[in-house]
Amino acid sequence: MTRRSLLLTLVGSLVWAGGLDAAPLRMTDLLGLNPNGRATYATTIETYSPVFLDSTPGDWADARNALGSPDYANKQNFTSLGLGGSLVLGFGDGALTGSGTSAPDLVIAEIGPDVEDTLAWISPDGRVWSSIGRVAGGTTGVDIDAFGFGVNDAFSYLRLQDVADQGLRDGLTVGADIDSVAVVNSVAAPEPSALILLGTGLAAIAARRKWRARKA
Repeated sequence: MTRRSLLLTLVGSLVWAGGLDAAPLRMTDLLGLNPNGRATYATTIETYSPVFLDSTPGDWADARNALGSPDYANKQNFTSLGLGGSLVLGFGDGALTGSGTSAPDLVIAEIGPDVEDTLAWISPDGRVWSSIGRVAGGTTGVDIDAFGFGVNDAFSYLRLQDVADQGLRDGLTVGADIDSVAVVNSVAAPEPSALILLGTGLAAIAARRKWRARKA
């Protein structure tokens, strides 16, 4: 099997279409999709604005259930967006970037028997947002290169919004149900020590050049 056919097989296995459990997104699978990438999961909740019309929110209204690796089981450990609700996630020390290929850079795991799409945006700073379109419900990969981004772009935040004109409009957990978000192609944020060393090195170079200029 060629690398291209293996990649297509893995991508196909991630596009989940109904059923009660999210497809497992193991690190080995994610790195198989993009062997040159650095896989990570969403680590922080920035904002959560669910819309529940006819029910008292339960455990599914806990945004923390969308963090980390997929763990949906027995109708638990997921975050419901409600009808048209939204969720903003952060990637911690990992930043989403393009891969320069058509491989998925981001994988969103939406679970439950009622498969529901989301609208998605990415942002480098949580203020300026760029749309990456409508993401199909289920476990679905997104290639941000297809939206004009590349290896020189980096994003630290993802915003998801339920598409309100689909699925059930009443019940306990209307709207898209998010189990996990994985960044397949990420770059590590610079460590503070690395930044200090870089600054020190640049200062030393500048001082040496100034000394040489005086000696000339």
